[in-house]
Amino acid sequence: EQLAQRLAFRPLRMRHSSFAQPAPAALVAQAASGHAEAGRLPGGYNVYPHQAAGGLWTTPSDVARLMIDVRAAGRGQRARLLRRASAEPMVTPGLGQWGVGFSVVGDGGERRIEHGGANAGFRNWATLFLDSGDGVIVMTNSDSGGQLADDIIRAVATHYGWPALGSQRLMDAAGTASILPRLVGDYTADGVGWQVRQVGGHLYTRAASPVAERMVMLSPTRFQLAESGLQGEFRFAADGSAPASAI
Repeated sequence: EQLAQRLAFRPLRMRHSSFAQPAPAALVAQAASGHAEAGRLPGGYNVYPHQAAGGLWTTPSDVARLMIDVRAAGRGQRARLLRRASAEPMVTPGLGQWGVGFSVVGDGGERRIEHGGANAGFRNWATLFLDSGDGVIVMTNSDSGGQLADDIIRAVATHYGWPALGSQRLMDAAGTASILPRLVGDYTADGVGWQVRQVGGHLYTRAASPVAERMVMLSPTRFQLAESGLQGEFRFAADGSAPASAI
């Protein structure tokens, strides 16, 4: 908490950000309350022991300051936080589509850094185009906020003419709606349990986590988790009657 304030938040003027757990009183007074299926979380939010992974309190504007600074440093421009050598791995894909900290997707003018956030009662998404510096950050205070965030991002992308984030973003592929009931069930892949349930016209899964993520159907067998970006595939039984596993 103290290192983040001194080395990152203060230099970047992220005045509404903290890793303190529980959150400091000044932030609690401004904080949104998280909501699950049963309603408002007791106390408004959970307190997590893993501060770096699940303990950041922040705002869209503060996250924008961080991403803008990382982009500037990666381009060799003046930045408050990092030198170019440190920022370049953050804006360059390394393992798959991941750089250091961010996923790095797209090519040319559509290359962008992205990151999602998913704690109990909250769903968030941030995207910044590396060429233009345009971006959008949406934070919601509900387990079902991912769909709202998707809709907002698509609307922003349509308004500003960003094809990469337009109508194709996080939408189920045509012709997949009818197969969803067949995919509902409990699975195990690589020792991880997957509970797949249908809510309305979408599938959701809890994979080694109490927080459900929407499964965007890229095809009748392949999916992508809306918040984390993890992709996987249903493998059907030999007779094609039901999926035998999910990976």
